[in-house]
Amino acid sequence: MSELYVFILRDIREKSKSKYSGLIPKLFSFLYNNPDKTVSDIINYDEMKNHYKLYHKEIFKRNLNHSQLLQGSRYLSNKDIQKIIEINLLYFQKEKFTKKQFLEFIEHLFKGHGDMEYGIYLGSRKANNDKEFLESIHRTNITNKNQTMIYYSKLNKLLDHIDKINEKYNFSSNLLYFNKTWQYGIKEDGSLNYTGENRDKFISYLMSFTNEELETSEIICHIPLKTKLFKFTYRDLYGKTFKGGKYKKTKKRKRKKN
Repeated sequence: MSELYVFILRDIREKSKSKYSGLIPKLFSFLYNNPDKTVSDIINYDEMKNHYKLYHKEIFKRNLNHSQLLQGSRYLSNKDIQKIIEINLLYFQKEKFTKKQFLEFIEHLFKGHGDMEYGIYLGSRKANNDKEFLESIHRTNITNKNQTMIYYSKLNKLLDHIDKINEKYNFSSNLLYFNKTWQYGIKEDGSLNYTGENRDKFISYLMSFTNEELETSEIICHIPLKTKLFKFTYRDLYGKTFKGGKYKKTKKRKRKKN
């Protein structure tokens, strides 16, 4: 019997240069909109190098409080934004970055798309089991110099986590929702919120789509996620995700007209 899987794409290596691989959402669009700029235009590397342990958490906290994407969210209340900042800082403390990894993390935070709703973007797919899900993916060798990591899990496991977080923090906003097409997180006709009370309805709605239709859908999660919630595999950075039919790319989604 088919189950719903969710997956997250993270570009983690390009021309053998490593990138941030965690699941903390992006905050700004500066580097996305200015491809000629680098992380050195955002942060004083020499200052951070000398005072890394003193400054790195404060730098992230400041970015959260001034985030173009988080603070400008269409669907999160101000109180919920503060709770999300708290969760981000807790997850950040557990990352234990080196200075090099911290710079990769800062680069990640500033590469969001300006039209994006804040959050982690997931795809979904129906499969009978892990083996069938993995067999549907164009996987690559772990040594490939251009590489995308694919985090994957059963949807029910993710929803269990969302329920647990919601119970602990008592959010008034919905933490997760589904859009039936790529919409940069903007809800439209056909979108569905996960409320915690409608799990059966939410899963049944997603199951009503074919895998080909799901490949151009999106699930948005407004909170950072622990990587231990997921298993993972690898795909070529510039390749297709799934074998046959349509496919989901990590870059250059079709821009939504304003």
